[in-house]
Amino acid sequence: MTTFTAQLQGDILYIGLGAAADNPQIVRDAHSTILTLIQNQILTGGALLAIHGESSIIAAYGIAAQLTQRYDTIAVYDPKLSTYIVVTTHTTSYRIGDRLDLPHQGCPHPIKVALCGPPHTGKSCLREGLKQRLLAYHRQKIAPYPYIITACPDGEGAWFYGTAKTDPQLADQLKQTYKTKFTPEFAQQMAQWVNQTTRPLTIIDIGGKITPENTLILQEASHAILLWRDPLPTDDPSIDGLVDWQTYCDLLGLTTIAILKSDYSASIDTITSDSKPLIGTIHHLERGQDCSSRLTIEALATLLIQQLQSTHSNEPS
Repeated sequence: MTTFTAQLQGDILYIGLGAAADNPQIVRDAHSTILTLIQNQILTGGALLAIHGESSIIAAYGIAAQLTQRYDTIAVYDPKLSTYIVVTTHTTSYRIGDRLDLPHQGCPHPIKVALCGPPHTGKSCLREGLKQRLLAYHRQKIAPYPYIITACPDGEGAWFYGTAKTDPQLADQLKQTYKTKFTPEFAQQMAQWVNQTTRPLTIIDIGGKITPENTLILQEASHAILLWRDPLPTDDPSIDGLVDWQTYCDLLGLTTIAILKSDYSASIDTITSDSKPLIGTIHHLERGQDCSSRLTIEALATLLIQQLQSTHSNEPS
């Protein structure tokens, strides 16, 4: 099974990730797939090509190298803005950075799930494990692609987990380099991204404190996953506990999908309720470790898929 797919519909090239693989294989499959479309006279070149879908960053560079000389203008879909952005052009008809209002496969009622709770509970590890579990279901065509918005300026982008797995020291160095302050301007930008995305399932990783900045972001979300731990550190009185976070999410009108206790010293997960909200524990959330097969994460992914199916089944036909 290929790790990369591509299909041309009009001026839009829909791309996607297939079987799980590392970047060397994805790059090779992406190159082969695009080359086949060129050789079969499907990607013949022209005035405009819009690209929509999922790709690794490295594979995207390879695709660009194959296509930039064939098309006058290339635009790529940005899920955060729900529009296409011109990334290269050889004409005066467009400028780099222009937004193009072209058709896209947006979801009318997307689910936007925020990972909430106190700091240092393992939210980033939970995010990565849930993402990988949902990606596995996506490859089986059971779930949509899980889109992630890192709405906390802690320096841990989408790259962090993979880097920490292979080179923890480099990951920590880069995190400190990229870490910035949580400003009102940053919060406004994140809130706009959450508001405008129309992907079926978006997971939002927010900061670990109840603040006006997080409120601005969470007002644009629809659901929440609460991750907590006991005991909380006593040296920081500003850290809010589970009850505070539950009340906070309720006041913002978020539907709580799960309430999970992070138990670092445990060796197994436990589930006390598998309905909404899912209630249980998740054990030993550690950076660099694959937790996508944990009992609680599998149950959480299943619950999210059921929520998506329920939401879409109630949409008018």
